[in-house]
This record gives sequence, structure tokens and C-alpha cells, in this order.
Amino acid sequence: MVNNQIREYQKEKLQLLFDIINASQRIHDFEVLKSNEVIMQFKKAVTAVLKLEKSDKVFFIGNLFKNEYVEPEVYDADEFNEWLNLIETLSYREILLLKDMYEICKSYRDIKETDTYMELEEIYMQKISSKYGYSKGFISGKLSALVSTGLLYSVEINFPGTTHKVFSITAEMEKFVQKITNGLDYY
Repeated sequence: MVNNQIREYQKEKLQLLFDIINASQRIHDFEVLKSNEVIMQFKKAVTAVLKLEKSDKVFFIGNLFKNEYVEPEVYDADEFNEWLNLIETLSYREILLLKDMYEICKSYRDIKETDTYMELEEIYMQKISSKYGYSKGFISGKLSALVSTGLLYSVEINFPGTTHKVFSITAEMEKFVQKITNGLDYY
């Protein structure tokens, strides 16, 4: 009985992956599927999906494969492997936090002024706190840890008697978010 439940759940996750990939018009061009590289990367995507405890990150993996290997004419195996590894490593909550930071920061791309940094900090702390109910300390700690992904950077602003750590997005963040969410409206 348990084996049947597991098997059914794995089938559901794979069906979700296939549905996302099949949404591309290009997938019906069998030339796309003849490449050994595409087949091997598809196998990696399937393996990643099968390892998931929950189906929440299937959307990201499916969209990454579709946008990296089905839609484009030229593939970037290193980028796909790095981002697939990142999706597997991060929690669903961390991925959503990165996506939210992207949405909040994209209008503040080239900020340089201290006041703008402080304004940005207040905006993202307020929005993320109200959306998820996280404390500012929790958000700051999570964002500090996510700097190691290369998708965020932090700036320390010193004021008399205090230091503020403010976070913003890197250029890679935009590429990552577009690859894993482009075309998905389930948030």
C-alpha cells in the first residue's frame, strides 16, 4: 500500500513536470529531443523531481528545463546545472524570498544613494514581513545566507551608533528568476 502511494505521488510529480515542458510549442519539434545533451539534462530534471518530498519546486525545475533546453536554439549546460543544483539546494521558502526580492528590487537596480538604500530596506522588510509574517531579524538572516548564491549582495551602511545591512539583487538574479518563473502564474 505505501509503495503504491509513493509510486502514485511520483507519477503526479512527473506528470506536472511533463505538463510544464509540453506547454512549449517547440517540444513538438522532434529535433529538440534528438540531442544527447537535451536528453541527459532532461534525465537530471526528472531525477531532481523524483527526489522532491513535495511537488512545490516541480514548477521551477520544469520551467528551468523548458526555458533552458526547449525554447532556445543554444543551450548552456553549465547554467542549467548550476541553477538546477540551486533549486534542489534551496527550500521553497528561500526561492520565493529570492523571487520577492527580485520583484521589489528590480525598480531600484542602480541605487547608489544611502537614502535610497535605506528606503529600499524599509520597502522589502515591510512587504516580505507582511506577506509571510516573518520578523525583520528572520528576513535579514535569510537574506544574509542567500548572499552566498550570488543572486543577492549586501551593503553595510554606517551611521553614528549603528550599522544597517541592506540587500539588493545581482544581474544573475534577473536571469534566474526569469528562467524558473517565466510563464508561471501560480504564485
